[in-house]
Amino acid sequence: MILTLISTTAMSGTETNITSGIDSDYKEYWFVFTDVEPATDGSLLQFQGSIDAGSNYNVAITASSWDIYGREDDSNQNVRNNTASQQGVSYFPITAMIGGGAASDECAAGIFKLYNPSEDGTFVKHFTSTFSMHRSDDYMDVYSTGGYLNTTSNIDAVSFGANSGNIVGTLQFFGVN
Repeated sequence: MILTLISTTAMSGTETNITSGIDSDYKEYWFVFTDVEPATDGSLLQFQGSIDAGSNYNVAITASSWDIYGREDDSNQNVRNNTASQQGVSYFPITAMIGGGAASDECAAGIFKLYNPSEDGTFVKHFTSTFSMHRSDDYMDVYSTGGYLNTTSNIDAVSFGANSGNIVGTLQFFGVN
């Protein structure tokens, strides 16, 4: 497997949009997030796709999420299948509620993978993600999602952003061979 760096973006504001570089050059794209921190404590990082170069982010998503978490003081650990499953065109959360603004350990890091987004029009476009984070309620969380953008059209742009307020961090965008 060879990763080719396409771009590095300093995330700031309510959303970060990748509107170029998602094409037929690669069958898989990785979006690697580091030091993601929302301005609003408890915000979620979420995503949506586009089939019109980012003019609209409203592709139907079918997905679900699950997480493994434990409290910092070891008082509670658990695994759960989240009720965040959806079928719709709104942005889909790819993290739990990230701690923000208050402490240096309150942030998230992870990888979002988009599979074959420029396939010839026969199949839906699948994705997976896994993030590690310090939640706003003092839990360490490993949060995973899986699903698909329910379209056979080419996905040519993606948007990542907070469900509330601004979010900062680093986003590296890779093509994978």
